[in-house]
Amino acid sequence: MKKSTKYHIALVIGIIITLISGVLFYTKSLYWYFVAPFGLWLIFDSLSFYRKRETTLNLLFEKRYKDFLKLFTLLYIGGIFAELCGDIFQLWTYKIGEQKASGTIQISDTHFYTLKTLGFFVYPVILMHFRELYSFIRSFFKQKITAVVCATLIGVLLWEVINLLTYDWTYTIPFFDVEFYGINVFIIVTWVFLIIVPEWIYVYATKKRDSRAAKPISSSVPQS
Repeated sequence: MKKSTKYHIALVIGIIITLISGVLFYTKSLYWYFVAPFGLWLIFDSLSFYRKRETTLNLLFEKRYKDFLKLFTLLYIGGIFAELCGDIFQLWTYKIGEQKASGTIQISDTHFYTLKTLGFFVYPVILMHFRELYSFIRSFFKQKITAVVCATLIGVLLWEVINLLTYDWTYTIPFFDVEFYGINVFIIVTWVFLIIVPEWIYVYATKKRDSRAAKPISSSVPQS
């Protein structure tokens, strides 16, 4: 099977997963944000491929399993570090935890901590999604800073703005309370790191440096 065909399939799967996440979101299920990262990763990974960028999914397609495992592990550690910072400094809380504590929902401790554990494994996928979002946007701009700003704004729109409708996670920043349309400005600024750090980790794990005109990966992509 041609690599381009694999990416076409990945794109379709990504769209289907994202639609499923949308249904879960519409029905106010707490699980929508466990599903959404997988769909968005596949979508932006495919879009990056169409722009002839090196992608995380390509590591699997080229059977570079060691590089992918290294990348996944580093992103997993990064996700745990972010969650620990959130817990230690009390920067955010999750609705499911608040509802369990208040008795609004009945959920066993086993189920609750299983979900928290699964959340850690979703983190690498979230960060790969952020990396591919940046990579796709980067292909349109000469300046990295422009791509970072655009990717940051899109990331905030996809996650923080949508969360304003459900408040599945709530920010409790103790030292900064300036908001922009209901979103803490400090959180918007930290999104810059959510965009650039996964790219740095990708470069470290794969030894592939970022550039606007990335070397085409070994597959032909139909040109329009």
